[in-house]
Amino acid sequence: MPTNGRIYPTYTEVFMIDLVNTLSALSRAPSPVGFEPIGSDALVELFSPHFDEWQKDAVGNHIFIRRCGREGAPKLMIDAHFDEVGLIVTKIEENGTLRFTNLGGVDRRILPAADVDIYGAEGTIYGVIASTPTHLLTAEERKKLEKIDNMYIDTGYTKKELEETLGVRVGTPIGFRPYVTELLSGRIAGRGFDDKACAAVALAAVCDAFERGGVRFDVYVCISAAEENGMSGAEKAAFRIKPDLALVLDVGFAEAPDTSASQGAFKLGSGFIASYSAVTDIKLTRRITRLADDLQIKNKISVEPNSTGTNGDDVVLVEAGIPTAVLGIPLRSMHTYSEVIDTADMKALVDIVSAIIRDPGMEEYSRV
Repeated sequence: MPTNGRIYPTYTEVFMIDLVNTLSALSRAPSPVGFEPIGSDALVELFSPHFDEWQKDAVGNHIFIRRCGREGAPKLMIDAHFDEVGLIVTKIEENGTLRFTNLGGVDRRILPAADVDIYGAEGTIYGVIASTPTHLLTAEERKKLEKIDNMYIDTGYTKKELEETLGVRVGTPIGFRPYVTELLSGRIAGRGFDDKACAAVALAAVCDAFERGGVRFDVYVCISAAEENGMSGAEKAAFRIKPDLALVLDVGFAEAPDTSASQGAFKLGSGFIASYSAVTDIKLTRRITRLADDLQIKNKISVEPNSTGTNGDDVVLVEAGIPTAVLGIPLRSMHTYSEVIDTADMKALVDIVSAIIRDPGMEEYSRV
């Protein structure tokens, strides 16, 4: 779907003034894993003005393309996933309450009393997750984590209203109610920051690189589907794009009072994270961290001896192999509806991705 001939908004207009607004817009776009099309219109509206064309495949990946104008330029794929953890209706009780199970790895510790949106065929319905009151539990039951089977969603509607008027069925997806809250010291809390914070970074980095000039690649930003249920989306996109080089952007663990660096967690505000693993391209990753050090961009190294747990594990295996680096930012309270990031880390990731897009020495690490 070409968008040639338009005047691209500038980096400042897109991101530095609107960092929180960009992330907020993505966070408000519902995209429970397996049901990403619910929010795809908002995604396209936000991204498409900044690219030459965009494509959507059968899996639900959105690929936004911006060309550098150099004949025969190598292709750089930048991936960040759009899907997020959520829930799905498994039964509608006679009293109108909804039984459900998880989509992706929801942290079920946060489910009781959570505000949710049920995406019925005739519109979105507000609900609250309820469970057996603590007063009615035995002392032994209070020590255990509540089972999803014991929880239900209260909407106030009858079963007939839900089914016949609102289009709620077994299989209807559910998301946590969107919100974004600015905390102190440049931190933000909200829903779906895994991995929409990195999607916002991808958009900003491309805009910054092309505004600065000297872009070395035709850039393919893949806002991928299906990461949270097996990381199958980005792999399909990579087969379609056939990139010469790939960057996979995803969140890592941030330190909290009960975690530490020894568990692979990093302090918020410590910069972007670069993954050193058995599946990523070590030479490429070293080039990136050296570039970051030269540019005085804060960064940390995450050592992952086996897989990275990201789309990078699959992208690297496409065709004869794609040189791939996995970069990210620390995120606290992962897979909850109140994930926390630091905007300084987002800015660091924007800066390094923009630098990669423009680095003349980066082409030697590609397949061409």
